Amino acid sequence: MKFRIKGRDSFWLALAFLPLSIYLAYCSLYGVYSEYKLSRIGLSTKAIVTDWQANPNSRYSFGGDRYSLKYQFNSAGSTTWYSLTDFLPGRKRLWASIPYEEWQNSRISGIIEVVYDPTNPWINRPLHSPTSSVDLATAVIFSLLFLVFVLMGFFKSIRYWSTYLPLG
Repeated sequence: MKFRIKGRDSFWLALAFLPLSIYLAYCSLYGVYSEYKLSRIGLSTKAIVTDWQANPNSRYSFGGDRYSLKYQFNSAGSTTWYSLTDFLPGRKRLWASIPYEEWQNSRISGIIEVVYDPTNPWINRPLHSPTSSVDLATAVIFSLLFLVFVLMGFFKSIRYWSTYLPLG
């Protein structure tokens, strides 16, 4: 039995996946934007480590060990304590993955060096976090491809309906 999506069904399928594809594109592009800002205008400061977590041979670390911590810091002249966040409202004090050596040093000193955006200190990360441009590029490519496939579904349905509906 051959599975084939007809033109009229592709519209509803594309409509169902459109919010998810827009959300994925937004998430990945926000990550790229944040990393760009940190690389251009980011300032470095010391943060107080509030919690540590070690998951040796974690299944989420793709074969390596995963060492994480939570931290908080003040920017110059501010009374607000900032921590690792993401773009979703209310998600603060998130775990930050760092290399083992940095994790060990933070266990001894209780301090980790972070880089933050001086215009918005909620955009921050550990200075030596394993986040790479390859990870960000992969997320952007995946999310934009997903969006392209959704838009192709819309165009397929438009082509289908234009052949069956008389214009004029």
